[in-house]
Amino acid sequence: MSDRKNANIKTMVRLMSRSCGASKKELVDEMECHPRTVNRMLDSLDSLHIDFIEKPDYDGNTNSKRWFITEKNFSQPLLTKLNSEDWLVIRMLLSNTHFFTSRKNKRLIKDLKQTIESSYIKDTRRRVKTAYTTFKGFKDYEDKEAILSTISWCISNNRTATVTYQKAHADTPKTYDIELYTLVDHGNALYLIVAIPKYDGDIRVLAVDRIIDMQKKEGVSFELPSDYDPDTYLGSSFGIFIEDPIRVVVRFNEYAGLYAAERIWGQDQTIVKEEEGSILLSFTACGIDEIKRWVLSYGCNARVLEPELLVRSVADEIIKASALYC
Repeated sequence: MSDRKNANIKTMVRLMSRSCGASKKELVDEMECHPRTVNRMLDSLDSLHIDFIEKPDYDGNTNSKRWFITEKNFSQPLLTKLNSEDWLVIRMLLSNTHFFTSRKNKRLIKDLKQTIESSYIKDTRRRVKTAYTTFKGFKDYEDKEAILSTISWCISNNRTATVTYQKAHADTPKTYDIELYTLVDHGNALYLIVAIPKYDGDIRVLAVDRIIDMQKKEGVSFELPSDYDPDTYLGSSFGIFIEDPIRVVVRFNEYAGLYAAERIWGQDQTIVKEEEGSILLSFTACGIDEIKRWVLSYGCNARVLEPELLVRSVADEIIKASALYC
């Protein structure tokens, strides 16, 4: 089934599932197709065992019809083919994603939600938004739609790509081949876990917003390692950077300790309450720069005790910041 036909089936089920059903004109206008296409698509619904009711359209022209899908007629999951982008969006949604901000992907999510709603109709009169995600500080991917489409296809088909990437603080971008393993949504930004064939499959994390260009390598595929697990690389990471893990100990005063103790910040986390109300929070994680920024966000309410490298790094940053206000 082609992507176009699949999209038309989704549209027809959505419109016909309304209490007013759908007329041929409404279907033609929504799908932007010829009236004969509607007839063929009705046959396709029948071949997919999606039952519908035909009734006269009393508000339309002579002999015009309206078609309806009701809960009685359709109480089983909608069987449609999902393309690579559909599957990737579903995976990301199931991973509690909150990123797809480009116009194309906003439409894609809307269509997927409508597909899910029409797959098993309960009360079509009352649709309650039971989940909501904020987009504070998100990165804008409006100009990355073509790259995101290539990422979707390469991940779904295990295909190698050639990427042009501008590394942070580097003078010029570099171009090289990558094997795309996993798309990661972290901190309202997108990252890619990739392997670099040129360096014996060395694992790297790329920021999608720093990708200048990406092209599929036609006919060049790869096998995902049988022991690959993204949690192996990011499980111990405080954020998104892959480094050697360190043991972190931070003292929070009573005010900040209330909030810091409510979350899990790393592996093997422990909390020791002290007599004066402060706490000692200890955990293992990697990404010393990210941990430093986290500690600094608590201002005078937190003090790093271990490791010494992190203590010096935070202290130096405070001195530099203080100099800006002197």
